Amino acid sequence: MGLFFDSFEPSKCKTNIKLACNRIGLMRNKKTQVIDKQRREIATLLETDKVDLARVKAEHVIREQGISDGLDMLSALADLLLARFPLVEKHKSKEPCVADIKELVCTIIWAAPRSDIAELEVVSKQLKIKYGDVFFKEASNNNNSCVNARIFFNLSYRTPPYHEIHTCLGSIAKQYGVNWTDDTPDKVAIDGFDAVPTAPDFDMPPPNTGYSQSSSGAYTEGGRVHNPSQPPPAAG
Repeated sequence: MGLFFDSFEPSKCKTNIKLACNRIGLMRNKKTQVIDKQRREIATLLETDKVDLARVKAEHVIREQGISDGLDMLSALADLLLARFPLVEKHKSKEPCVADIKELVCTIIWAAPRSDIAELEVVSKQLKIKYGDVFFKEASNNNNSCVNARIFFNLSYRTPPYHEIHTCLGSIAKQYGVNWTDDTPDKVAIDGFDAVPTAPDFDMPPPNTGYSQSSSGAYTEGGRVHNPSQPPPAAG
């Protein structure tokens, strides 16, 4: 009736973490099927010398593969949060998030609106209730790089650089036995764009996320410049 404040519900949070992990598994299976189909289509395009169209489709494959990899790691982190959930429950609401789970919590909050997984949104809202609006906003904006670096890279909006597209096409040609080599010289403009970008090239990010793009093309967040043209090193 609007007379009571929302309260943190541990059982609801844990249940939706489990459901989210199951959902991620289903999504990854579907994405794998779509990616495999698109790779076969690209092989046919290379075989018929329709390279420009193959490049466009390869860009989509790279994005989808990145999302799939990001979701896979997100599922692993969600499972880990579930295992460490006693650390969530032992502290009162609005108390600071402990270091042992901070990256896990921040990553789930940041990734929830980018994952298209309703159960993860429920978890994110529960974590907002638990840790408060200020913490939630900081996590949503990835302040102090609190989000897992590889998930941030894979689930961010970006345009793959030319060399990544070239590598993808070469991999597909090899997989399907297509006799193809890219004869486009480096740094030759293709359809008005540089073949090899000189700066990280991102699509416009989602609204109200605190992201911006500098005049040099670098992708900035909270005053920090990110270099998404290469994935961050694996942890450990």
